[in-house]
Amino acid sequence: MALGPMTVFSQIRIRSQRAASNCRSRLTVGAEWEVDLLCPIARLAIELDGSHHLGNVEAYRRDRRKDQLLQENGYFVLRFLAEDVGKKLDFVLDAIERAVIARSVRN
Repeated sequence: MALGPMTVFSQIRIRSQRAASNCRSRLTVGAEWEVDLLCPIARLAIELDGSHHLGNVEAYRRDRRKDQLLQENGYFVLRFLAEDVGKKLDFVLDAIERAVIARSVRN
């Protein structure tokens, strides 16, 4: 079962006050890019990719352009398969929490 950004955000709030206070869901960056979860203080962008991201060449290219834009603006991008949010939620949350903490220390 694939779960969405709100599920991840809700679980982050439950697990880590520090990570939750740094992250917001579904924010727009620039004029046209929506990010699933954005942690502005940690300069971290988290994207959840459904199967359409992998099976569609244009969606793949759009995602790479978005990654490039985010990186050019100082963001570290984490990407997870939406399927893994349902099947490996602890792994996803651990990775996000570690990245938020590590990047918050740097900034």
